[in-house]
Amino acid sequence: MIENLILKTLLMVFGIGAVSGILYDDSKLYLIDDIYPNMIVYDFNNKKTTEVVLVEELQKVAVDKKNKADFESITHTNQEIFIFGSGSAKNRNDLFVIRKKDWHVERFSIEKLYQNLAKKHQIPLEEFNIEGAVIDKNTVYLFQRGNGKRKLNGVFVFPKDYLFRKENPQNRTDFHPVHLPEKKGFQYGFSDAVLHNQQIYFTATAEGALSTYHDGEVLGSIIGLIDMKSFEVHRTEMISSDLKVEGLTVKSENKNQIEFYLAYDNDSGEKKSEILTYVWKK
Repeated sequence: MIENLILKTLLMVFGIGAVSGILYDDSKLYLIDDIYPNMIVYDFNNKKTTEVVLVEELQKVAVDKKNKADFESITHTNQEIFIFGSGSAKNRNDLFVIRKKDWHVERFSIEKLYQNLAKKHQIPLEEFNIEGAVIDKNTVYLFQRGNGKRKLNGVFVFPKDYLFRKENPQNRTDFHPVHLPEKKGFQYGFSDAVLHNQQIYFTATAEGALSTYHDGEVLGSIIGLIDMKSFEVHRTEMISSDLKVEGLTVKSENKNQIEFYLAYDNDSGEKKSEILTYVWKK
């Protein structure tokens, strides 16, 4: 059920169903799916959809929960798009960097980086689960979803060049725990984040299960604002009591409001995705 009348359906994108991340840039909407091994690009100018191949070895095989790459985070810089695996299983530790001008794809393993982040900041590997990413100039912010037994939501912060260093140093990484509300005794956990005007907006969902691997009953989704320095949550709003919102990106802004595109995992297996708009009043 939609809780706010300013949440509206914008369009339907076919070919992708379990949307886990969304990015709007230069009249294009980029979508990733936690099972589908490609990136979908929808061009608002010509109303056409294009696929960008990410995982070559999954193009001709049946992809399921066990072998999926689990793309959960998409962000960008001026020249490149970054797609992160969640790190919640051994085959989910890849970073994909796509050039915007020609969609050339490079793939990097960030398994050691993820292991070092978990080890230094004392997060059990079975609870490690990255669900959002932001890059601000030379700094990376990765959003840990607190849907494990410890219910630990938080933000990893480290220099951007750590993504590409083979030795993956730990000394300049930080972790900032973030307190999110609960519903029916279950913790809301980060599901996406976006940087806008030096403020971080996020979505979070609550599920009736304490697991980074198995999904539970969807209990609701919220949107909120985090201070980039203190990592305190300044405001939250309920989006829906039954939609699993997993994608957030900024569409437009004026002096009174910010309009976001949202996407959600339909959990139905259908290869179509409803893109929503949501208005955040200032």
